[in-house]
Amino acid sequence: MDANKLNTVNGWKALHGGGLFGGKAKKSLVSWQSAKDKGVAKLHTLRQEEYEGRHYAIYAFSTKGELGDAEVKKLADAVAEMSLGDIRYQATGSPEFCSMHLFWHSERNNEQSERFNETSINLSDPERGVFVMIEAAGDQARLDAPFVAWGRNDDYLMTYTIPASAKL
Repeated sequence: MDANKLNTVNGWKALHGGGLFGGKAKKSLVSWQSAKDKGVAKLHTLRQEEYEGRHYAIYAFSTKGELGDAEVKKLADAVAEMSLGDIRYQATGSPEFCSMHLFWHSERNNEQSERFNETSINLSDPERGVFVMIEAAGDQARLDAPFVAWGRNDDYLMTYTIPASAKL
């Protein structure tokens, strides 16, 4: 996995596939380049579910080094308690490198944060660089993602899971 390839449109095309005029790749590249802090981190799969042909994965990653085994186990135990309904409600499935606010609570999204604080999902610890995210996909293979590209600007985080099939 060569993270430097994400500094080019062709790198993002490798993730998004071709597409007419490379629109998704160009948008993702602009977002990637605008991030004040960015990187590629190892993804830890905490839980996977399937409901009516839709697949869900809960991941954890760190923007400040590798997550230890004890931390991953603690997070996996916490998400094991989540209902499938909460997982489905909170899942993202963006086709681009984009903002992820679900676990990045700020004054800008307090209304949304109130809903998530009612559940057991508030597991991220931004101060320590630990983030938990839920992603949805129609294809189980898309959720086989060993890495995540992440970018941070002030009070929000952008993510894009990098599937094992990616040619980077």
